Amino acid sequence: MLRNYPNKLKTVDVFSETKIATQVGAIIVTYRPDREKLAALLGAIANQVGAIVIVDNTESTHQVADLPLLAQEHHAQWICLGENLGIAAAQNRGIEYLKHHLKMEYVLFLDHDCLPHAGMVRALLKGFFTQTEAGYRVGAVGPNNCIPKLGTSAPFLQVGWLRTRRLYCSFANQLIATDHLICSGTLTPLSVIEEVGLFREDLFIDYVDVEWYLRVLQKGYTLWGVCAANMDHDLGDEPIMILGRPIFSHSPLRHYYLIRNGIALYQAPYLPLKWKCSDARRLLSKCVFYLLFSKPRLAHLRMMGRGLWHGITGRLGKGNPTL
Repeated sequence: MLRNYPNKLKTVDVFSETKIATQVGAIIVTYRPDREKLAALLGAIANQVGAIVIVDNTESTHQVADLPLLAQEHHAQWICLGENLGIAAAQNRGIEYLKHHLKMEYVLFLDHDCLPHAGMVRALLKGFFTQTEAGYRVGAVGPNNCIPKLGTSAPFLQVGWLRTRRLYCSFANQLIATDHLICSGTLTPLSVIEEVGLFREDLFIDYVDVEWYLRVLQKGYTLWGVCAANMDHDLGDEPIMILGRPIFSHSPLRHYYLIRNGIALYQAPYLPLKWKCSDARRLLSKCVFYLLFSKPRLAHLRMMGRGLWHGITGRLGKGNPTL
């Protein structure tokens, strides 16, 4: 349904952009964050948005004892969950805070391991209103995710029956229609969240953004990559290059969530069959890769098998690696 469209940005009044930016609230989800990275992120985003809420999933407050003060220095609200409730729960808590306490109109999702470039939020807003004025129902816009360790960017994806198209930015003012956005860096109106619903907390971590964006598309909204908006993003461990393509591997527990949540979502009747077929093929190839190249293989195999069984039986929520 979504394909490339003409990509010419219209002129948006600078004062209007600045005024609207004050209605953007950033939600930064942290888990045992690196202080220097968090400080850099806060310094980069503080002057681009109207409010910042940090939702921390770290289990012990002793591990982040000095970070609430860091947040205060950047006029950010610190919300300590006291345990790891997962990315979805943390984002949902942040959304509720922005909605009920700060009365924001737009949400910008961020991870603590990303670094927005100057003017990123402004470029996202310009892309959002350009496509809105062009007649599209825009559900969310996301930046060009630059991966410094690779010297390249993450592609925008268009899902097909036989293959998924990987689209990269060709010029600065390009807008790319996509079927998925990396959640970190995404900007969306609160009104869209109210219509689509919050993130599924039972998924805990992986596929949380995928499932939500599929619901956005089902409501008739569109998703856009904004090439003028740039953000550095650390997408995981050091990648392994296979046939010239970087593959990011993770811990056995993360592979448990990937397998479990993927299998669970394939059984969900409200998700499109085209996406299920495409993603199942991709997930299968990843499983083969993980078993061949990830070490220790036995630990990965055991957690992947457990994820398969829990996905089939619908056993979701926070995974316990000792089960």
